[in-house]
Amino acid sequence: MEITTLAKRPDLAHGVWEVASEAMPDIPRTDDARMEAGSYEQFAARQLAGPLYIPEATFAAVHNGEVIGYAQLTWMSRAAGIGEHAMLAIHGVRRR
Repeated sequence: MEITTLAKRPDLAHGVWEVASEAMPDIPRTDDARMEAGSYEQFAARQLAGPLYIPEATFAAVHNGEVIGYAQLTWMSRAAGIGEHAMLAIHGVRRR
């Protein structure tokens, strides 16, 4: 398994979205709504772009060329250099 970042491997963004699409509906919520990744374009615009996005802190776990999990930090305060945990997701067949 390889751990890399989207800064080094932006080509893995679609695989990150695939993992998010599977994992997000499993996130418990206090209301009846389901969390969804949306289309790739929606996910990329929300999670992989914008002022909070840190490509160097968006990590992908890759096994045999497939993204099997990802973790993401986003900016809490870019000026202070402080990030916060945004997501940790593992492909369903890899969860144990």
